[in-house]
Amino acid sequence: MVEECISTDELRELQKEVHKKNKRIFRIPISIFVVLTLFSFVKYYFISVYLQQSFFSSIINVLPTIMIAILISSVVCIFYIKFCYQKVYDRFNFNFKNRYIIQTLYRIPSFKSLQYSAQEGFTYDEVKELNIVPIGRKGMFQSSDSLTGILGKTHFRCCNMVTAKEPPPYTRQSLPQQLFYGQIIEFSGINKQNIPQEYLQIFSKKALVSMKTQVARHKIKTNNDSFNENFCVYAENENTYFYILTPKMIEKITAISKILKENLYIVFLENSVFIAYEQLKNPFDAYIDIPIEEQEKEIINGANIIQKIYEILINDNFS
Repeated sequence: MVEECISTDELRELQKEVHKKNKRIFRIPISIFVVLTLFSFVKYYFISVYLQQSFFSSIINVLPTIMIAILISSVVCIFYIKFCYQKVYDRFNFNFKNRYIIQTLYRIPSFKSLQYSAQEGFTYDEVKELNIVPIGRKGMFQSSDSLTGILGKTHFRCCNMVTAKEPPPYTRQSLPQQLFYGQIIEFSGINKQNIPQEYLQIFSKKALVSMKTQVARHKIKTNNDSFNENFCVYAENENTYFYILTPKMIEKITAISKILKENLYIVFLENSVFIAYEQLKNPFDAYIDIPIEEQEKEIINGANIIQKIYEILINDNFS
């Protein structure tokens, strides 16, 4: 899918093509619906004239045709999005990322030795072993936009991730049930003081329903009542968690959660800390209705969140 050395002008042309196809997403199905409905009205009008019936007495016959028109229009819309619009958008999005993400992030002085891959990320098995977010089914797992490098003096890697499972049984819902959509970050090589750091799991209390089958062995209650009200803490060893979850660390996790304002998931394991947080949109995805040059600020905003988490959680504690 990579288009080597694609120019900004070529990228703009791709964006225009995506924008045109986006406008047709509803125009084509609506046009089909209108044509089929008008055809039905005309058809039954002539039938009523031929049979010398009142048109309004036979208008009820139009209703099944209208339902069929709605069904056909919906199917056309789905197929158009999947096979026409999505294909062109993915091409535009992929080339936008490969051209702009690295060159934009290098403008932030604290990011170094960056590598980016639009199609790679954490694997399903990695995330399942960490038990950091609700994992769902492997076939519904998506991971993309792998970014690795050095932030300050700490190695990091992050990616965008989606987890989902089948819809609940005995319901009308047919689409997969999304469990997590957001970013996951690993900061590695942080345990320079050789502090005992066994598996420790922290996540927002609102996420307990979807995480209850993935928790560690021991439920932990800290001495901070406010923290206990907002977060769940689980550990493999109940006798060593306090080496990591100090009062200072509790304050920092609380500060991060206030910035993100969404469910937060954290795992401490050996020399690494993993942070996952929910987002409404992948910050690296391209917009179709914003000039390309103006979209760089969205990339910077996404990177600023990573940097802010590093400054709060890692810089003072482990660097």
